Order: sequence, then C-alpha cells, then structure tokens
Amino acid sequence: KVDVRLNQPVRVVGWSATGVTVETDHETFGSERVVVTVPGPLVSELGFAPVLPSEKVTALLQLRYGNATRLVVQYSERALIKQAIGSGCFTDRMPGFVMEQSVHQGGDKIVVSGLAAGDAEPSGLMDEEILDQVDATMSSVVGRPIKRLFGSVKSWTHDPWSRAVVRAPIGDQRDKVLPLIAAPLSGRLFFAGEHTDNRVGPGGMEGAIKSGYRVAREVMSEA
Repeated sequence: KVDVRLNQPVRVVGWSATGVTVETDHETFGSERVVVTVPGPLVSELGFAPVLPSEKVTALLQLRYGNATRLVVQYSERALIKQAIGSGCFTDRMPGFVMEQSVHQGGDKIVVSGLAAGDAEPSGLMDEEILDQVDATMSSVVGRPIKRLFGSVKSWTHDPWSRAVVRAPIGDQRDKVLPLIAAPLSGRLFFAGEHTDNRVGPGGMEGAIKSGYRVAREVMSEA
C-alpha cells in the first residue's frame, strides 16, 4: 500500500547528510531521501533548509513554460458536427483547434475538445463565457446554432497547483538549464516531473514518466 496524505501542502523540505524531513502545516515526515515532483513553477516557492544552490534556483527561474486551457464540450448534433469537422479542424476562433473525442463511442451525442494555448488562451473570462465562445465557433462551423449538453474548462495556467501546462525551453535551455534543474543534491534530494525531462518538445505525460524512471535509477544508485 502507498500512504498518500491529502490536503497537506508541503511547506519546507529539510535535507542534510543524515536524512531529510518534509514539513506540512500538520505533520513532519522523516526519511533517508525525498523526491520532489511538484510542477516546476512551484519548486522555487517551496522552502528548503538549507536553501537550494544558487545555480539550481536560477535555472528554475529561467526555464520557460507554456500556457494553455483545455476545453471539453458535449453536443447533441453528432452527425452535423462530424460532417463539419471530421476528426478535427483548425479555426481562427476559440479554441483554435477542435478534435472529436467520442469517435469510438456509439450514440447520437458527440464530445469535442480543444486546447487554447499561447496567445489564444482566454484570460479574464469566466468558464461559462469561454464555453459560450466555443459554442459560437461550433455553430459557425456547422452552419446553424447547436445545443451544448455539457462543458468543462481546465486552465493549467491559472491552477495554483500547476501555474503552467508544460515546460517550453527556449534557446539552449534544454542543454544548459534542464540538467541543473534535474540534478540531485547530496544523494538526499531528487527532482522529477515533466519540467526535468530533457526530451525534445514538450515534456508532458511521457516526460513526467521518463523522469520517474531516471530518478528511480538515481535513488537506487544511492541505496
């Protein structure tokens, strides 16, 4: 069994030659080693005792990240929308690109999703306003008003526990910044997450998983 503690944000990670401690508002945990897996934008906001080396802090602050909002909408006019967008299409309106997500599901309803990223990400709008814009786009694509049955909006940019969608290194950051972010400290403190993976392109889920494999090897080498 894995002991998972919910609603206990970590405040301070202590590390020394003899072990580590992880402090929350309610408890303090001790161990031989710790793996820090919080999203990149949040690492520099964690407390570390002693503080992280200046080169790692600088690298964390320098790394660029992408911004995006995911939209998932269900409509009743499956045949009309399928005929209009096929498996997906680009548009110059919100959300920019839409893709069918119910292609392997039966029924007369359709689920489409979109990813409004970069400059196309909506800011200052409520979720319902964003969905209204998606409805307007889909109605324009189909050629007549359509009925939304369900809609969901997820902004990783505005989520306080992520602050970004994926890392987006620029220039030589992949070669010079990412290794500093991923480097373990004193055989006690290890760093994983998609923002630590050095693959070309966005880290995403694959980058996060690969970083877990990397850290597992690092921890085992210290055991």
